[in-house]
Amino acid sequence: MDDAGSMFMGLTVIWLLALGSQNSAEQMAAFRFVTALWIIAIPLMDMFAIMFRRVRKGVSPLKADNGHLHHICMRAGLTSRQPL
Repeated sequence: MDDAGSMFMGLTVIWLLALGSQNSAEQMAAFRFVTALWIIAIPLMDMFAIMFRRVRKGVSPLKADNGHLHHICMRAGLTSRQPL
């Protein structure tokens, strides 16, 4: 997946979280707004941690590496499906 694919997936996740946490007159919200914030907090914290580590190493924060949370979990012994 390239940049456009990952951006599309991010937009889709945010869109679904926004729709699921809002209620209309006819329909109750699927979950509370704070739940949506907690769901999106994990990828955001991972992104900021990676960017901080890359800048601290003197590497471009936009350069790809294997320091993301799912790579760390896989090095700890989980399979490629378990960190999801």
